[in-house]
Amino acid sequence: MYAQLTSWDNLLLAYRRASKGKRSQPVVAAFEYRLEDHLLALQDALRTHTYRPWNLHAFLHPRTQATAHLGGTVSRPGGTPCPL
Repeated sequence: MYAQLTSWDNLLLAYRRASKGKRSQPVVAAFEYRLEDHLLALQDALRTHTYRPWNLHAFLHPRTQATAHLGGTVSRPGGTPCPL
């Protein structure tokens, strides 16, 4: 099961799904520029059990109908207001 999870095809599929609709963003474009190198490094880290995910603190608040009809806002990562 772990071998299937860390397979090249699975990592490439995961990248394609994660980058869908985001490929024009600079971070995604930079990752894609050296996609093979990045995926091989990720594969090696996963297989040797040395992978450590980033400690991300930013998160998105889901937009809800209740908030939308009140004219509220939600926050983007970094606290930037986003009108509903």
